[in-house]
Amino acid sequence: MKLGVRIESTAGDSITVEGVRVTPQAAALVVDAPFGSFVWNRPTAILTQQDGQLKRIPILDIVRIVQLGAFAIILAAGLARIL
Repeated sequence: MKLGVRIESTAGDSITVEGVRVTPQAAALVVDAPFGSFVWNRPTAILTQQDGQLKRIPILDIVRIVQLGAFAIILAAGLARIL
């Protein structure tokens, strides 16, 4: 097995409620290695279909934004301490 990294987009099972069809979408980062694999999933959007109109509603991942902000602050503090 070779080392590989790929991003996959998937759609979940659709449900219909009161004439509105809803389908969740997700993205996965897959890292394959000789000793195993790592998979990180995150929701990306909800697709809604009503009366023949398709609408994509993106999902804003607040936790990921906070994590990236915290990482940036820690990185900046570490660089400031080194300098």
